[in-house]
Amino acid sequence: MTRISRRLALLGTVAALLPSALPATAADKITVTGLNWDAAKVISQVLTQVIEKELGAPTAILEADTETSLVSMDAGDGKLDVFPDIWMPNQQKAWETYVDTRKTIGHNAGYEAVQGFFLTTETAQALGITTIEDLKSPEIARRFDTDGDGLGEYWAGEESWGATRLNRIKMKSYGLDDLWEPWIASNEDFKAALKSATDDGRPVLFYHWTPEWVFSVHDLTQVSEPAYYKGCDTVHGPAERDDWLEASSFPCAFETSRVYVFHSRSLETRFPKAAEFLTRVSFDPAVINGWVTETGVEGKAPAEVARDWLAANPATVDGWLGRAPAQ
Repeated sequence: MTRISRRLALLGTVAALLPSALPATAADKITVTGLNWDAAKVISQVLTQVIEKELGAPTAILEADTETSLVSMDAGDGKLDVFPDIWMPNQQKAWETYVDTRKTIGHNAGYEAVQGFFLTTETAQALGITTIEDLKSPEIARRFDTDGDGLGEYWAGEESWGATRLNRIKMKSYGLDDLWEPWIASNEDFKAALKSATDDGRPVLFYHWTPEWVFSVHDLTQVSEPAYYKGCDTVHGPAERDDWLEASSFPCAFETSRVYVFHSRSLETRFPKAAEFLTRVSFDPAVINGWVTETGVEGKAPAEVARDWLAANPATVDGWLGRAPAQ
């Protein structure tokens, strides 16, 4: 055998051995979408720590937007398997597509939550704001103008959130577009702005939800909206039509919200015990409020909060896993 032949043979042998030395592919682990609000951060840690410690499956938390996550979960490609905090009815079309029609995404029982527009109670009382109708006053709107363009600003949410789009539709549907404009910024930037405004006695109008730690720090009042009724929300998205804002209508409060853990049903084959756990897991809003207070107010890391809570609540974990509590 020539020197070149021997070298080629050696290279072929090395190449044949390479796959076994490569790291595990995405499908060999359970991947959770990393989200940027406090409740989701702790829930992600609770889920991954239970899956790793109790079920022995490797996990990873990967940042991704909602649409990317849902498409991957639908495909069952293992790139993203779990969405830890999906809000309904904000993601109604996703539910209809992936849960009801395609049946590629499973879910747990969910927990109840509240969302809407809020003010500090001090602002609400000082300006006499109780309902969405009160925001139609030009004098009131100008009190919320920080950039001098004559329009009041409200925090609508983050760019990638479905709720942000819905809040813009709501304000347009209430006839408030001529007086108010959305401020779209990160959750972190909003919270910093809220603290600064309250410290300075300036009014702030913003979208928010419970459970969330800002309610532990600030005295907040929700702005009353017309009650939700079936059919009051006709909503389109950018993926459907370019004129989604003009074509949509949402002149009513959010329907009572429920928040779920979504998982790709490909896990039923790849990691069946994990799929069972993700269907059975349930959360108490009061507990979640405690978690987010620890992270947002006390500054604890989500992983630490999850670890300590899991260690203190083994019976709850046993219930999630469908096993009898240890005697």
